[in-house]
Amino acid sequence: MNRDLAQAYLAGRLPPEEGERVARELDALPEDEAARLLAGDDLPGVAGSAPSGPAPSFTPALRVFAPGAVLGQGATGEVVAAEDRLLHRAVALKRLRARGADEQLQAFLARGEAFRREAALTASLEHPGVVPVHDIGSGPLGEPAFAMKRLDGEPLADLLQRAAPDAAQAADVAIRVADAVGFAHARGIVHRDLKPEHIWLGRHGEVTVIDWGLAAQAGSDPRRAGTQGWMAPEQDAGAAADPRMDVWAVGRLLEAMLREGRPRGLAAIARRCMAHEPVQRYADGAAVAVDLRRWLAEGISHAEQPGPFARLHAALRRSPGLAASAAVGLLAGALAVYLPWRESEAARGRALAVVGEIAAAPIERAADIAALQRRLAGVLAEHPGLPAARLAEARLAAAAQVLADAERQRLLADTLDALDRSFRVRGPWTGEIDQLGATLDHAGAFAMRPGGPCPAESHPEAARLRRALIQLQRARATAGLQVDARIGAVLAMCRDPAWAALGRVLSAAEVVVHDLAAPPGADLELALGSPETADLVLASFAPDARLGQAALQRLVSDPGAFWARVCLARVALVRSAWEEVRGHALVALGRESASLWPRLALGYAALAAADWSDLLVQATHAAAANPAHREAAVMQVIALARLGQMAEARARLAALGVEGHLRWHQANRQGHPMERLADAVVEAGLPLGTARPELTPLVPVR
Repeated sequence: MNRDLAQAYLAGRLPPEEGERVARELDALPEDEAARLLAGDDLPGVAGSAPSGPAPSFTPALRVFAPGAVLGQGATGEVVAAEDRLLHRAVALKRLRARGADEQLQAFLARGEAFRREAALTASLEHPGVVPVHDIGSGPLGEPAFAMKRLDGEPLADLLQRAAPDAAQAADVAIRVADAVGFAHARGIVHRDLKPEHIWLGRHGEVTVIDWGLAAQAGSDPRRAGTQGWMAPEQDAGAAADPRMDVWAVGRLLEAMLREGRPRGLAAIARRCMAHEPVQRYADGAAVAVDLRRWLAEGISHAEQPGPFARLHAALRRSPGLAASAAVGLLAGALAVYLPWRESEAARGRALAVVGEIAAAPIERAADIAALQRRLAGVLAEHPGLPAARLAEARLAAAAQVLADAERQRLLADTLDALDRSFRVRGPWTGEIDQLGATLDHAGAFAMRPGGPCPAESHPEAARLRRALIQLQRARATAGLQVDARIGAVLAMCRDPAWAALGRVLSAAEVVVHDLAAPPGADLELALGSPETADLVLASFAPDARLGQAALQRLVSDPGAFWARVCLARVALVRSAWEEVRGHALVALGRESASLWPRLALGYAALAAADWSDLLVQATHAAAANPAHREAAVMQVIALARLGQMAEARARLAALGVEGHLRWHQANRQGHPMERLADAVVEAGLPLGTARPELTPLVPVR
């Protein structure tokens, strides 16, 4: 067999009969001979030819995974049984189907991209309700593939064909599904294809959500994606991905399981999940799971809006003390009925009953307290000297203060989390330093007192404050500002050795070009030894060989660690190891699909390969994450010039006003990636003029 015939088979250009004959001949050849015949850079789907595929980690594993029978097929690929010969365990191998004889190249490439994205996304969701992925790479013929745990048991669809589960079992399955998708929702991922065929029931009670092929980042991919009958109304109409689409599908699953004997609370949950308007549904899967667990524990759910008797019954189930309070109230009411001649005492008894109800009432929101305070004010107007009423008044005031404090703490936590995620997605942004500084000042992060507690340890949100302090130091370095001595001093006060060491590292760090350079030494090693501080070091400091080694160690415990992958991609970029850059960047993209960081790394890889179309795609995605980021904007200018749109490229370059910045990088070679962009701008025929070389921030500070 010649190489041309083998490659024509791999590209799907052979008739079915000829393709089957060639496949049999390839199977009969030794592995190295078959690989030689199938090697080639001009075929879509072959390892090494995909513009942005992960590193082919299955290449050596061809001797480890032994494919077997086909277990199932989907829109993009097929799943086959396989054996892990090293660990002697059964696994499942999902691989991209070869290009069909009548399949358009564009459609095949799109299917391959969707398959790779599914592999990376599934690998990033480490949750008991999501099937574990063992490895991502290339299959026996070079096609994209990934190995995962082989599930036993059966799909929910098979169970529903035999018999409907009882209400408790249905609620348990729905909780597990809601937990799994709720975990994905917290990371901005929407499944979009929940149905009984994709819910797997294990032999030991496990519930696993499978087939994430249509998953998308929340707010993206506005199109009709899903299965008819299992799509929310707005999903059927082609709306962008939204967690409430999965909430609708969870309600549909619950409805399918509750064929008979529908308890009121569960039926109400299903109705709320399937509300026509998304705003009337639960916010995400986690909220659905919370209400389902409440029904299992108390027999009622928030969705059914229970009346006072139902709430009282549920409260009595969970609190014997409340039962005693209710008995006192009933006794007071009985005395009021049977002793009318003691009206004053009866009125007092009724007042005590009301106070008892107020004391026993559940408090979840500030509005609950306000309603109880209004009710108590009526009691005090008639019985101003009633001690129980005054005590209830004090307790309500204290509860209001606790809720207010909790709300302030929640708002601070949400703000700090939003700032952290913003850097994870956008990188440095205009106003970042001001926002971080104002938030930290408001939280009292720098309120150090001699002999007093460390603010970064004693504050209720200490972990988030420490993370924000380091983010502020990194933001100052990116803007070209010197380090803030207060930050290192605060962290150095921590009792935790790793955090104290990181504080000393920050105090001794230097600003180099656009990065914060970490000084070597024992303190850096100590900070890299803790997973919590290691991730912050990898996210905040300029990548070097030492940080690269630490990032590899981080992958041992978390193969999809986002900042470790970004750091390794940047280290590989310095070495021009482009396959490593692509591999690490794609795994990071699977963990955070909207992030600027992996897109920049993929953009540099496309620049090195002179793939101008891919460079424009990656730069456009990066600019969408942060329109003010000059690195992404310059990539767009280069791609436009190389694709023949010179007038637009010149206009954009002039509007950016970065000629002096690029000339500075040309004159000061310190290994920063922007030096490659400066050279590429000139090579594309875009002169930098006579602007004075000047190093400016990657994004405007204000």
